[in-house]
Amino acid sequence: MLNSNNRTVPTENNLSIGPTIEIWEGFAKDPAIRYRASSGGILSAIAAYCLEKENMEFVLHVGMDQSKPWNNKTVQSRNRDDLFARTGSRYAPSSPCEPFTS
Repeated sequence: MLNSNNRTVPTENNLSIGPTIEIWEGFAKDPAIRYRASSGGILSAIAAYCLEKENMEFVLHVGMDQSKPWNNKTVQSRNRDDLFARTGSRYAPSSPCEPFTS
């Protein structure tokens, strides 16, 4: 809810997440992405679009460490197959910027 100064006013409906202006809901249009990736696949769909349509060189993200599956590893996905091999939530600590610190 906005007041007369166009400022967000907390209401009972948004006290659990704090003041909000808008909340959007969506999902990937491609069913293969929507149901394989996390949370409707929005980030995976955007990443795939950037790789395929915007000629982005790679997506830097977190995937499973093949030698220690319980750990995360920072990876570069350069195509749709790489990206989708690493979709889904990873419930373990990660540090995706670690390769840039040494």
